[in-house]
Amino acid sequence: MQPGALVRIKAPQQMGKTFLSEKLLEYARQQGYQTAKLDLKLADLNILTDLKTFLQW
Repeated sequence: MQPGALVRIKAPQQMGKTFLSEKLLEYARQQGYQTAKLDLKLADLNILTDLKTFLQW
């Protein structure tokens, strides 16, 4: 419940990671936090290697 906190979810396939992340985001929204969902598979290497570019992306 700390602003700017990072949550890492790591588990094998079909273990409920997506469901858990959706529940976490919904809980955060109910607590009044703004949330963002990123799919890093859409970012190319240039975006991931430069912080300024990543934050703009």
